[in-house]
Amino acid sequence: MSSKFPLFLYWDRVLYFEISCLQLARAFREANFALYIYALIKIIPWMFALDKTNYARWLSVHIRDMCELPVQHRDVFQRFCGCSFMVHKTERPFSSIALDHAHEQLNSEVKGEGGAVGLTESPTALGRWMVGGPEVARMTREFEDSAPAPKYQHHEQTPATQAAFTKDVLNVLSSFEDLGNPFNEKSKELIAVHTKDVAYETMVNTVQNVVSIGEAQFNTFVQERFIDRSKPVTDTIKKNKFT
Repeated sequence: MSSKFPLFLYWDRVLYFEISCLQLARAFREANFALYIYALIKIIPWMFALDKTNYARWLSVHIRDMCELPVQHRDVFQRFCGCSFMVHKTERPFSSIALDHAHEQLNSEVKGEGGAVGLTESPTALGRWMVGGPEVARMTREFEDSAPAPKYQHHEQTPATQAAFTKDVLNVLSSFEDLGNPFNEKSKELIAVHTKDVAYETMVNTVQNVVSIGEAQFNTFVQERFIDRSKPVTDTIKKNKFT
């Protein structure tokens, strides 16, 4: 179907990319290190193809570092496989978060409701905040933890959240009924579903080759920077000129 119908190919590409992002989110929530690396490898070609230079450059370095852990730092690798590369603030399932996410939450707890506007400009106020803020956050967290709550229930397992999710699903189905299912489109052209505008042939070529272009650029980056070491990591990445 993808080889015959450009619109099917486009939405198949969109679905592939979104599933890759959801796999990364699942790796965070479940603290699944193997899935984390797998999802990053699936996402990295898109960073190159879409000219996200910083993500393409440093995500490549990060993937390389993580893949080298079993050889260079086996003890760290074993701990990461044991879910230690994520933060588990509760015992609820599917609720692990990344380290930077946890740091932001702690900063938010320490700063309090009113924030910390201008705090760093006053050495005295900053000193009081550094000493007293963490202790206030600790007491607040202990008070919240003392309240009775389902221990193993996910925070989205509530009637309101499920109702909102059901509404979103019904909205998608309604759009398909009004505009037509793009996966059933048999046109030989790439068409905007909501306006029926026809895209240029060059756009069709971009959709067809976006993944292969990204994979080729990623492989070249790895070969030149990590294997041959003929170029520095910070060297300019060639931009794509999609039209």
